[in-house]
Amino acid sequence: MDENTQAKFAEKIKELLNMAKKKKNVLEYQEISDFFADMPLEEEQMEKVLEYLDQNNVDVLRITDDDDVDDEEIILTDEDEVDVENIDLSVPEGVSIEYPARRVILPIVRGIDFSVIYEVVAHGNRGFLLDILQKWDGEADIMSEGAAVFALLFYRYKDMYYTYHKNPDTIKVASASEINECLDWVSKRYVKGMTLGSIQFIKRGSVSKPIGGIPDSVNTIRSYFEKDKLVAEEGGAFRMLINLNERDIRTCHPYGTSSDEAAEHYTSQLDLFLNNEYKQLRPMTYYKQNYKSKMIIK
Repeated sequence: MDENTQAKFAEKIKELLNMAKKKKNVLEYQEISDFFADMPLEEEQMEKVLEYLDQNNVDVLRITDDDDVDDEEIILTDEDEVDVENIDLSVPEGVSIEYPARRVILPIVRGIDFSVIYEVVAHGNRGFLLDILQKWDGEADIMSEGAAVFALLFYRYKDMYYTYHKNPDTIKVASASEINECLDWVSKRYVKGMTLGSIQFIKRGSVSKPIGGIPDSVNTIRSYFEKDKLVAEEGGAFRMLINLNERDIRTCHPYGTSSDEAAEHYTSQLDLFLNNEYKQLRPMTYYKQNYKSKMIIK
């Protein structure tokens, strides 16, 4: 790039930044590309532009144009007709269709739409964390790095930007600038190789154990933040399975059946809860045979 071109490039970047400020520091990738139409940029130059914008707190969104295609343009010819009856719907070997108990469905979690996570362009620490989130499969077990990053991001977002609504159908749409601020906060607490089990724990008295699950996973967990760790505050709570035909009843409490910290059953069911296991209750006939009720009349 000669001196004249470099000078023009520098001037264009300043103009682009001014344009971004008029649009609340949010630009679409296509807008940037169109802005430099008179001087096409190589990939390396475009990366410099994006880094410059990122350093100046400008959010760049990648918007696909799939939705802009007219229905009239999508026309099947006779040769393109689909034989619905003969479509192969079998699952390829090695592909699992099981639904893990601790999987969360993005992009809406607890009334917050996180779709923008898949549109934001970021660099440096932000970009690294964003890449983890975008590749995350939704699994929220204790070994998941993506779940760890999202759990921290969700906590920060809820703490800073979420407002309670009486209407449960109200959806708060996260913005790119909000997500970037949350990513900055997470980056100060992220350690390479971090997993959900290394930052989130369930506590009962002096006992503390790693726990998987995040808000809106099937096995939901909501946590509060304490000394750079997430402490499970609310989850699936008491569980009960009843088989009426077999008269089989199984239960599990997140902690144990006693509220006395010195008692055996204060944490006796904690491991069952963590491992999605249950305790089988004795049938009513057992109690009828082994206990006799006494009525005391004064």
